[in-house]
Amino acid sequence: TKAAFSQSNERLKSVKGVTLKTASKIYVAKNFELNSEFADLTRNVFGSEVANVDFNENVKVANEVNQWVEDQTNHRIKDLVDSSSLDETTRALLVNAIYFKGLWENPFRKELTREKDFHVTKDNVVKVPTMYNKDQYKYIDSKELDAQVLELKYEGGDSALYVVLPHEVDGITKLEEKLKDPKLLDNVIGDMYETEVEVYLPKFKIETTTDLKDVLEKMNVKRLFSPEDARLDNLLKSAGHLYISDARQKAFIEVNEEGAEAAAANVFGIVATSLVINEPPTPRFIADRPFTFVIKEKSLSLFSGVYGGN
Repeated sequence: TKAAFSQSNERLKSVKGVTLKTASKIYVAKNFELNSEFADLTRNVFGSEVANVDFNENVKVANEVNQWVEDQTNHRIKDLVDSSSLDETTRALLVNAIYFKGLWENPFRKELTREKDFHVTKDNVVKVPTMYNKDQYKYIDSKELDAQVLELKYEGGDSALYVVLPHEVDGITKLEEKLKDPKLLDNVIGDMYETEVEVYLPKFKIETTTDLKDVLEKMNVKRLFSPEDARLDNLLKSAGHLYISDARQKAFIEVNEEGAEAAAANVFGIVATSLVINEPPTPRFIADRPFTFVIKEKSLSLFSGVYGGN
C-alpha cells in the first residue's frame, strides 16, 4: 500500500497538460514529536511536512494552517480550520490539500454560452449559463446507469472530466446509489466510443464543506473518534489516549469555457442539427437537470461531485 500511494503521488506530479499539486502537513503540539516510524512514513510516502506549534495560541495556529492551505490551493480553499476547534488538549492536526487546473482539449466558445433552463426538480426550473459545443467526444448512453456519459478531455490527454447525466429529471438519487460501486462507472467508461456529440453543459462553481466525522460514523467508522478505542497512541511519542476529535473537508470546483479548476482540503484534528439520411443522428448531451461528475487522471479519481443548478 505504501509503495502504491508513493507511486500514485509521483504520477500526479507528472500529469501532462494540467496543473496538479498535492500537499500534506502535520502540526504537532509543542513538547511532543511524531513516532519515528510514523514520521518516516509520512515524509517518504505522503511527502508531508511537520511543524511544532502551540495549540494554546489557537487563533495564531488556525491562521497559520489556513494560510498554508490557501497557498497550496491557489487561494481557492479558505478558512479550513476554525480556531475554536483547537485548544490545549489538541495534540496534532493532519492537513491534506490537492489542487487541479486543466484546459479543455476542445474548448467551448464563450460567445455561444447562453442562459438556458435547468430543471432542479420537476417543479423547479432556473436559468443557468450553459456552454455549447459540437465536436468529437467519447460518449455512451448506458442502460446500466440509466444515463448518458460524456468524456471531456483536458490538454495532454491524461486527464478528463466525466459527466454522468441521468435520463430522468429526478434520477440523480438512483444514479448516486448505483455509483457507490466505482467499478460500474469504470466499466461504462471502458465501453465509451468516439462520436460527434452536441453538448450543452452548464458553467458551474461549487464550494462545499463536509463533516467527515459525521460521514465516517454513518459508515460505521467510529473507533477513530473514541478516546478508549482509537488506538492512535503510536503516532506520537509519550502521548496516551489519542483519538480524532474532528475531521473536515472543504472542496472547490469551477467548470467554464476554458476548462476546470478544482481544489480540496482535508483536516483531521486528533484529538439545432439537421439529419443526414442513412446516418444515425448526432447524440445530444443536454445537461439541463442534476448530474454527477468526476475528474479522472487515467484510472485515478481526483474530484467528484453533483451539480444541481444551485
